[in-house]
Amino acid sequence: MIVQTPVAMLHGGANIEVSRRFALRPALLYTQPIGIWKQGGAAARARVFPPLGTLDVSLSAVWAGRVWAGLSYRAGVGAAAAANAIALMAQAWITPSIRIGYAYDLPLNAIRSAWGGSHEVSLGFTPVKKITRYKNARTF
Repeated sequence: MIVQTPVAMLHGGANIEVSRRFALRPALLYTQPIGIWKQGGAAARARVFPPLGTLDVSLSAVWAGRVWAGLSYRAGVGAAAAANAIALMAQAWITPSIRIGYAYDLPLNAIRSAWGGSHEVSLGFTPVKKITRYKNARTF
């Protein structure tokens, strides 16, 4: 039986403009599974707490707002220490509304020798809304 556990996430970051065309984006993401309720039996409605979550620390470099590349380190906290991994990421806006991305995730534990990592390719579409400008706020 597969039980899905709710997950709480806390995310924060910044955009640091180094020059007009170059910026750095550091970010932190903490992911914490929330306890689940055990079903049935004498322990009905007993709270089961999962292991502590993971902390992702990442840094991305952005060129001209259209191309970015980054590196992320995931550290497992507590019993989730086996979740340590490094990820390499890149993304480019092909047009103002279409972007393509690639990521490679490399685990830093025993699974690495058997598995070797994962590749992810993404394609995104963001509708671009036409901006209408008016000469005067009373004329529209």
